[in-house]
Amino acid sequence: KHYFGGGSVDLVLPKRDFTVHRHAKSVRTTHVHTKFDGLFEGNRGHVELGTLSHGTEHFRGIADLAAGFQEIADLGGMKAISSHSTCLAAERVRRFRRLVHDNNTSVVQIYGQWNYFQFGTKGIDERTPGPTVAFNITDRDGAIIGYDEV
Repeated sequence: KHYFGGGSVDLVLPKRDFTVHRHAKSVRTTHVHTKFDGLFEGNRGHVELGTLSHGTEHFRGIADLAAGFQEIADLGGMKAISSHSTCLAAERVRRFRRLVHDNNTSVVQIYGQWNYFQFGTKGIDERTPGPTVAFNITDRDGAIIGYDEV
């Protein structure tokens, strides 16, 4: 399958098409009461949780689609939402760039297009990077501070 929607796994790598599905032996079983209890040899209503490979479809969420689309329209449509999100990212980058340690080294290392973006007087336009800002926090010597310390 090229699509992975979750489920029981031991490992998923986000940058590669690599998944290690959970082995049924490594997880507990649970009893599922059904009208067929006692009719079959073996598990008798027990389900190996590791065999639930992709979870249950969220079919009730379909009812929320109309309200979700109305909310998008009320906010001015996807173009307005995108523009607002990009403005928020631009402000975050401006503020990140002003953060410096006592030795004048940057507190934040910004990656991708935002790292090279030069703010002009025109504001946000089609040349502005999107609303995602990739960054790390660094110490005064430039070493990256781990997420568990931030």
